[in-house]
Amino acid sequence: MPLKIIKDIGIHAPHFFVNHFNIFCRTGLTPELKTSRILPPHKKDERSALSNYTPISNLWSIGKLFEKIILEKLMEETRNLEGVFQHAYCPHHSTTTALLKFQDLISKDLDNKRTVAVYSMDLSASFDLLRPNTILENLLKHNVSHG
Repeated sequence: MPLKIIKDIGIHAPHFFVNHFNIFCRTGLTPELKTSRILPPHKKDERSALSNYTPISNLWSIGKLFEKIILEKLMEETRNLEGVFQHAYCPHHSTTTALLKFQDLISKDLDNKRTVAVYSMDLSASFDLLRPNTILENLLKHNVSHG
């Protein structure tokens, strides 16, 4: 479905997306929305050399829309949590601001003669371990689909 049609439907019939989003939250993405169309446009030089092509993955617009809705709901929930130092996806926040906040917390504790222990782990591949059904169940518990 072209993006222009999606925008027009969203303006004139938003209930269409709400209904489909609620179905998505209950059943998960259809296989069509999980796959992308890969186009290899020619970059330069000889067309016979594979290295002269750059693969571009085109995702379905409706799937990207659902992802944006979920991200916005997650960010809304994160903003409402007190005492959580969320830096990812927040305006004017970055890894630098996260590290500065962390350094400030450690410095204050050391200044007050407190013992400081730090536990760190790499979560760079954490989403590879998450089960989509578990995520959807948790989103539904927090009424993410109603909206």
